[in-house]
Amino acid sequence: MITVREIDATDSGLFDSWYDVFRAGATADREAALVTSHAALAFSLRTILMR
Repeated sequence: MITVREIDATDSGLFDSWYDVFRAGATADREAALVTSHAALAFSLRTILMR
């Protein structure tokens, strides 16, 4: 079962944990996976949330 819930991109600990899992899943068994950096994704999400 997959549980989906919203995370607060301004909560550094929660976002860091989420990003680690996101990156691991996106790069698993892929030699040249294109994944956004932690800083770029965090900035993007935080900017969207502030609007």
